[in-house]
Amino acid sequence: MYERFNFDISPNPVQNKMNIYFSNNTNDLDVSIYDLTGRRVFYKPSYSLNGNTSIELDVSYLNSGLYLVNITNNEVNVIKRVLKR
Repeated sequence: MYERFNFDISPNPVQNKMNIYFSNNTNDLDVSIYDLTGRRVFYKPSYSLNGNTSIELDVSYLNSGLYLVNITNNEVNVIKRVLKR
């Protein structure tokens, strides 16, 4: 049995810092961000929330455009879009 989760991204559109809020305390997350060509521009494997329900990512280095945030936990894979300004 796998653990279900969901997340929200704020703010969206984002400028420098992106906050990802989770519906529950989930551990062992693989966090990836992809541009629309499919190139992975950010990756953090086995991320643990350690009792928190959110993480903050610095995305100031990304060019303006649309990105896909992909978060995987065990067998669950959730993808959401974010606009970088």
